[in-house]
Amino acid sequence: MTLDTVHNALRELGIHLTAEEAAVSFEISDTDENQGLDLHEFMKAIKYPSKVEQWANTLPLNRLLAHCLSFNDSDDPLREVSRLSSNELRASTNAFCESLQPIIADAVGMLKRCYAEMDGMAAQGAEEASSKFQTFKMSSGSVKDFHCGLHGRVGAPHPNLSKGMEEEHCVKAGCDY
Repeated sequence: MTLDTVHNALRELGIHLTAEEAAVSFEISDTDENQGLDLHEFMKAIKYPSKVEQWANTLPLNRLLAHCLSFNDSDDPLREVSRLSSNELRASTNAFCESLQPIIADAVGMLKRCYAEMDGMAAQGAEEASSKFQTFKMSSGSVKDFHCGLHGRVGAPHPNLSKGMEEEHCVKAGCDY
């Protein structure tokens, strides 16, 4: 698929990107850089959201938007949303944006703290690993456990897979967590 084919297909699906946005998306998806998307590249671009998209999906944006468009006293709130005037829509959008900024700031702050902790742990690990004679203890069971293998530690697989999955997730201890 060429860039034009993808851009036109997206437009037909109601996804309106500028030529520059389409080109950037296409370039990211064209992993073999042959100026075209093969089926594998296309499927990967469609199926797998970017890391930032995955992170953004964890933010409560749908609840925030619903709150900003809320019509609690209506029997048909979606109908009320469909009747919003341009000014009401602008006011709701402004309320959404104002409420969104602290949510994103908190989420970015959490990312910063996580990466700082990971970097600190990596630095600490590098210092400890730099010792030529550094040893550590692995908790992997006894030598007998090792020789018994996975079958010896957890048992044989259930011969009826769907029944085994049902028991594991709905019946056995710990399934309610």
